[in-house]
Amino acid sequence: MFSCATALRASVKRITFNSNHTSVLSNLNITNIEAISYTSNDTIPIWAVEKSSLKIRDIDPFWGIVSDKYASSASLMTIQKESFYLPASSSSIWGNSPIDSSAGANAPGGVLEAVYSPLLIGMPDYSGQSNWALFLKWQSLSRSASTAGSIINLMWTDLMANTVVGAKGLFSDTNATVQEKETGSTTAVVTPIEDAIHYDFVYAIPAFVYLALYGAAFFFAILLFILGRVRIGTLRALLNYTSAGRAAIMERHPDEDGVLARTSEWTRSFGQKNVLFKKSQARHEALTPVKGGGHNSPLPQNKGPAVTELPESDRGEPQSLLWYGGICTAA
Repeated sequence: MFSCATALRASVKRITFNSNHTSVLSNLNITNIEAISYTSNDTIPIWAVEKSSLKIRDIDPFWGIVSDKYASSASLMTIQKESFYLPASSSSIWGNSPIDSSAGANAPGGVLEAVYSPLLIGMPDYSGQSNWALFLKWQSLSRSASTAGSIINLMWTDLMANTVVGAKGLFSDTNATVQEKETGSTTAVVTPIEDAIHYDFVYAIPAFVYLALYGAAFFFAILLFILGRVRIGTLRALLNYTSAGRAAIMERHPDEDGVLARTSEWTRSFGQKNVLFKKSQARHEALTPVKGGGHNSPLPQNKGPAVTELPESDRGEPQSLLWYGGICTAA
């Protein structure tokens, strides 16, 4: 594991290049880059930073080489050296700001902040996950401490070049044809970008299986309804038979028509009855037909009184019931 610390240093270089006198950038060849060797102290550049009373977090100070006559200026801090370490700025804390910014003062620190930012929002992918060649390059540079720092340098140089180096657009005179110059119009080829959602239907197989089973059950139910095998009244009767309240009342009053009565009628006739369930008196018995409301109803019959109707003096709020293992008891 390597730990890196970075500082920005400006210096003057002598660059030798040649060109074949065309405007195509690929025909520009850089032959040499070398540091300038100063023959005397008088030729060494004077670097200056604007002097401000603001805090670092609030300003991107201007800096650069100034003339000798500004070496003692009260509004500048100056130093005469072959190179110059750039001062800290708000961009090195908050990143580049697109509002009221100067590339010379804002870009170097802002780009360095972007390089060290763990989020890299809006930045190219420098991790190597999406670029195999870049991954191999980082792998090679990260093998030793002497070359690991080059990773930061290359990332900063790439972002900095895209930030401060301009380019000629489609509407520049050098790219326009003679006809376009005469008419004042330019034809550009564009590729529309459209949002699209793609889905792999392999992941929808469970949903399709469920839909098929649900559809089969639905159409089977519709078929039974059409053939008269199923009626709403039949479903209502089945629900009434399985109602705990109605089953308890019919156990005490089997001769009264309560199982198939409508909810409003059953509430008026039996809704105010208080019933006490006793665990010790509950017994499992075989199901026997019980006459109730003109229909044969399979209801459990107990030899002992599993359900007891409370006397008038003991009636109060309905008891809460706990059901477990087929036995219910008062809570």
